[in-house]
Formats: sequence, C-alpha cells, structure tokens
Amino acid sequence: MFNQYFIEIYQTLGKKSLVGLLAGTLRKTEKCVRMWAKRARSGDWAPSKQELREIQHNHLRDSEYRDIFDNLPSFKQKSALHTADLIYQATLSNQNLELVIQIASDFDRLSTKAFFAKSNLSDLRNVIADALTWLRGFGLDENESSTVQRLREEVLNTDDLTIFKNDIVEIRNLLHFHILSCWDLVFTSCYFEGLAEPYPSFDLVCPRLDPSIEINAATGNLSRNGTPVERNIVQSPIRRLLDMIAVLCDQVKRRNCTFLKKIPDDTKLASWFSNSFKNQKLTEKTLTKWRIWMPSTKTRFGYEDLDNIWWAIFGLSKNERRNPPCPPPYPILVAAAFWEKLFDKQTRRLGLSDISPNEVEKIMLDIALRSCRYAESYKTRWKQNLAWMKTKGV
Repeated sequence: MFNQYFIEIYQTLGKKSLVGLLAGTLRKTEKCVRMWAKRARSGDWAPSKQELREIQHNHLRDSEYRDIFDNLPSFKQKSALHTADLIYQATLSNQNLELVIQIASDFDRLSTKAFFAKSNLSDLRNVIADALTWLRGFGLDENESSTVQRLREEVLNTDDLTIFKNDIVEIRNLLHFHILSCWDLVFTSCYFEGLAEPYPSFDLVCPRLDPSIEINAATGNLSRNGTPVERNIVQSPIRRLLDMIAVLCDQVKRRNCTFLKKIPDDTKLASWFSNSFKNQKLTEKTLTKWRIWMPSTKTRFGYEDLDNIWWAIFGLSKNERRNPPCPPPYPILVAAAFWEKLFDKQTRRLGLSDISPNEVEKIMLDIALRSCRYAESYKTRWKQNLAWMKTKGV
C-alpha cells in the first residue's frame, strides 16, 4: 500500500516487469527466473538442464546466481520487500547498505500489513498508527511531531472519508521522504567518498519553477523576458538530472575546475551524449521528450538510457564498465522518478489534447508550489535522519 510508488518505479525505470528486471540482472530468461524463484522458496537450488545450458553459455557459475538470490532482500528475508530490492539493485555493491535495507524492509512490512488490512477500517487505522509510531523512533522536529500527532488523532478518530484519504496521502509522503532521505545520506557519503559535506542529493532533482520565469504579483500571470509562456515553466526531475550529467560531462571533456554557467541547448547536449548510444546517435527529439513532463511511458528515461549516456561520456567499452572511474548515479535517477511520480495526476492532464494554455499554466504553477513544500519537508526529514544516523555511528 505505502510502497506502491516504489514498485511502479522499480518496473518503470527498467521498462520491464519485476521478473523481467531480475532476469536482466541474472542474464537469464524470465521462465528460468520464475523456476529459480519457486525453488528458492523451497530451498531446492538444483538447476535444471535448461538452466545449466544458460549458465555455461553465459560463463557464470551456479554459485553466482545463488549469491544474487541470497543477497536480494526479498529472497534473503523470505518476504515481499520491493522497496528494499529497489535500493539493493540500484546501489553500488561497495556501499554500506545494511541499515538502509533494514529500514526499507521494515517499511515494506508495514506496507504489506496496510495492504491486507485495507478491507477492515479498524485494522487499517491501527496499522497506520503503528507506521507513525515507527517513524517517531527516528526523531522528529517540532513541526514534524505536531504533524504526526495530528495525523494520528485524525486517522484513529475521524469518520470523514475525505479527511481519512487525505491523511493517508500525507502519511505516505512522510514515509517516502523518510526512506529516501536515509538512502540519500548513505549514497551521497559513499559516492563522493566523504569528500563532500553532507547534502541532500535527491533534492537536486526535485521539480522547480524555471529560474527564468517571472510571476506578476498583481495578476499571477507567468512570463519570460516580458513574454507570456506556455512551455518549459517547470523544470522536470529528469531535466534536472540530465542538467547535472551535462555539468559532469563538461568537466570530463575540459578537465578543469570551472563549472558551466549555462546548460547547453538540446542540440549540443545530444551531441555530447551520443557516443556509443545504442550504436546510434541520440536525437535531439528524444532528449527533448526526456526533459519535459511526458506522461507516455514509451519515452520514459530509464536505467538503460542513463547507462548509455554515462558510458558515452567516459568513452568506456562494455568490457571496461566493470570498474568505471565514476559509476552511474542510479539512486538519483530513482529519486527523479519518485518526484515525477508525486505529480502523475497533474502531468497526465498535460497530455490531453483539449487542455488550454491557461490550464497548463495553472497546473505548472501548482506543481512548482507543491514541489517547494515537498522539498522543504524532505530536507527536514533528511536533517533529522542525519542526526539520528550520527547517533548510530553511520
């Protein structure tokens, strides 16, 4: 229930089903993965003849497959832990994940309890109250504490279905920010090898109003250089991620310590990102679709796309990718997908043909305002988790 976003992100970024994602990780067919999963639950690891042929073909030992299953949180703990699996598969193997995986696993278990309790209102109220009690254990600031107390009282006592549903959405967001900020802290520390001061990296891909946009204080109308605007009002999470990659790409190309003052246009970026991109050039049209709010899943930016761009920047062949100088920041891609998910309802409306310019402006401004509130809430939870993790010696 609470982890539905992470399940959808897990599948969207890989552009496959959960079984398909695991099959890609193992370099096996989906049929074989299902057979292995079934035997993993029963404890029987003897491979079939078909699997042995695949193992020999891919030059992988039976033990290597077993290690992957043994370490995947869902198989290791014999429970459906989709958020923990997402974090495990998107994070570098040398990062200290034990604490984050445990927190994500606890969150997944609460989500499962809420899912099975949703048909009984009394049981659901109790599970949600348990989730808020669990969150309190990580430390809350004064505002968070007040919010959690209000939500707890309303969830346990209100008979107003609208208030109850709104409370669940607010609680879900609090839990999501908690999980992501814990992961953010560990990822950022390990990725930059302690060279940077603690900073909420996932906040860097939160959507925001384009800095070039001006808001008329009297009318609330939006403009750019005095001209009314209909497009590029809000910078999408994927656009902000690609801008980050562009800055890094410029650093790699020029090898100096000065940073870009302005992000290049899509034509130039496409040429920067094109080397070895699926053995073809990355088109400006594809890049533009990635950078704007695009509700179509066919054009979603995923793991494979990040891989291709990243390796193109460093000019690495497939054989050289095992020990890259700087591996792709998959967790930040997950964070970008999460921020996009929060605004799915509005962005789906943007894809309709009958939408008016005024409505586009209204939706975009609403996204910008909400993203500011979400970013502040996220940074508050990040600061609290930073303090909590310091007490744990992390």
